[in-house]
Formats: sequence, structure tokens, C-alpha cells
Amino acid sequence: MKNLFQYIIAAILVTISLYLISFEKGQDLIRGLVGLEALVLLLFWRHFYPAKAWWQKIGLVVSSLLLVALVALDWHNLVALKGEGLWSYLVIPLTAASLALFLVKAARPVPSINAIVFLFFILILHLIGMRFYAAQPLLVFPTFNYIGKSHYTESFNRDSLTAEWRSSYKVVDTTTITTTYLDTARINIIILVESWGVPLNKALLDSQIKYFDSSLTDKGVHRRLYSRTRTAEREDLAQSFSINPKTKIKDTLWIPAKWRRGIGTYYFTSDSLGFMDRASYIKTMGFEHIHFGKPNESDSAVALQIDSLLSIAEGPILIAWSTREGRQNGNYQASINKNLKAIATLACKYPQARFIVQGDHEPLLHKKNIVNAFYRRFVPYMILN
Repeated sequence: MKNLFQYIIAAILVTISLYLISFEKGQDLIRGLVGLEALVLLLFWRHFYPAKAWWQKIGLVVSSLLLVALVALDWHNLVALKGEGLWSYLVIPLTAASLALFLVKAARPVPSINAIVFLFFILILHLIGMRFYAAQPLLVFPTFNYIGKSHYTESFNRDSLTAEWRSSYKVVDTTTITTTYLDTARINIIILVESWGVPLNKALLDSQIKYFDSSLTDKGVHRRLYSRTRTAEREDLAQSFSINPKTKIKDTLWIPAKWRRGIGTYYFTSDSLGFMDRASYIKTMGFEHIHFGKPNESDSAVALQIDSLLSIAEGPILIAWSTREGRQNGNYQASINKNLKAIATLACKYPQARFIVQGDHEPLLHKKNIVNAFYRRFVPYMILN
């Protein structure tokens, strides 16, 4: 096991080092710890080293070149949208691959059957871990990540909104949308729409806003601190926070906890209890009633539950709803539009309720032609009724 540990450390090196080098403020991507493909190539390389026969020398050269190419591909996956220079594609992969090979050089070769069993074992661990804690996968697959996305060079600045956007929408550089528009005398529904971002093509968002013509009170665009659902939920459901001067620990007062006295507070999502570790913080916010998704539960089913709750509500209550569809599977725009139409229907049906609707982040886990069609970390918001 100690011998295999050296290979794992080398594979972690070529995986995590690239992420750390490319890291920037606000970056919050799901990233595996061990590159499985890199681990396989390192096992192959050590099998051929030291090369004596001609076929061993060929195997050594080929596995070395493949490792450098794999690291370069992984680097491209991370920085394709950042405009890194060509030098980085040469220096960084060569350096990372060389360090990894140096680490495994001192390790003992692993017999073929042991290597196969070991790789199969960590793949099973990865799949089990993804089932219970998808926020931190064990493995990363650079080649599959690349094949699953269509890459092209980005020629548009996605970090700053154009004058056209600023002339049509209220643009605010703040995350305190919820506390600004809450109405304590009414029913309040706070909705986070999964992967609802601000498109480069303004006409697309204009067409979506039209669903809400009869109930729209205010609309705008604001910047998220991080591109992740659990961060957006913390932003939108926080009333205020302070820093303990002694411990330097952040102490947050949550909106549900403040409203809980005499007012029903509800949280809904069709995501599972453990997805992205949501339960660990949602349960601390002070909701009286929490609904996590059942197997194959849809956002439409959650909308019906909220509809039923609103139909019998007497006096002010607080509802928070984080949608799920629109993340990865199926047709992205169809999923977003379906949820927006469901929200529009609820807003029209219950004009006495205040709806605060926002995107949690721009689409991230989609093909690059979708990712590149949206501004980075900007999301729309709407106030209904």
C-alpha cells in the first residue's frame, strides 16, 4: 500500500497543482483530487523504467509524451476561457509531468493484476463518494471532460456587462437582493433558479422576462461572489452577519431564524438530502419545515407542493425554493423556461404573495457553447407582486 501511495501522490500533484496555478478569486469549480488517466500512465511509465530493451524504450517515451499531453489537456480545460499564453501550455505541463515522474521513479513497479485491482477499487470509491457527497469527487477525467464539451476560443469579455445591458436593466454590484425586497406583512417566496444566468444575447433574457409581464414589479442584474448554489443560498438567506473580534469567526443571522417567531418557514428543493452537502447548512438556518427531494422528483412536483401550501396559507409565511433542473441533463433552455413559466403561474395565481426570484449562478456544467454564451458570475433577479 505504501508503494501505491507514491503513485497516488504523483497523480494528485499533476491534478491539484494545475487547479492551484489557475485559481482566481471567485473560482469555485467541482474538481477531483486524483487524475485517473494520469495514474494509469504513471503506472505504465514505471513498468517500463529503467528501459533496457528497445520496446521498453519505446514504451517509456510514449507514456512520457502521453502524460505531458494529458496534463496539457487538463490545463486547457481549466484555462480555456482565461486567455493564457502558449508558453503556459509548454512550461506548466512539462514541469508538472516531470515532477510526477520523478516521484514515481523511486517507487517499485506494480504487477499488472495488482494495478488493475487497485484502479478498479478507487473507481468504485469515486462512484460511491459521488453518491453521498457530489461536491468533492475523488477522481477527475481530463480526456472525458474535454470530449464532453465543445471548446473554442472566447472572443468576448464575459466579465463586464455592456452599455446595452446597463441601459435596459438595473445593474447592482450587491448580493443583498433578498433583504432589500422582503415584505414582512406578506407571504414571501424566495426562489433560486438553477443555472439561470445573464446571456450575452440580451434578447434571450428579454423573452424570459415577458413571462412575468402581469406580475413584474422590478427587475435587474447583479453579481454573485461565487458561482455555486450553496454559496448563493447563503447569500440570499442571510439577514446580517458580524465578525467576533476575538475568534474572528463569522456569525450569521439567517432570515428564516429571524422570521420563525410566529411565522411558518419552509424550504423546498428536489435535490437529494446530501447533494452538495446542502443539509449541513440548510438545517442551521432556522426553517421549521424542510423538504429535500425524493428519487426522480421534479421541480414541477415541488411547484405543486408550494401551490398547495399557498392555497391554505393564512397570514405571512416564508418559503424558500431552490430549483434543480437546468443543471446538466437535457435541454438547458427548455428546463429554465419550464421553471420560469411555473413561477409565473404561481405569481399570477397568488398576487398577495411577494416573489423574489434570482439565478443561483450562470450555467457551468454544460457544453462550452452554452457556458460561453453567458456572462461570468452575473445573474438576473425579478421582484413579482
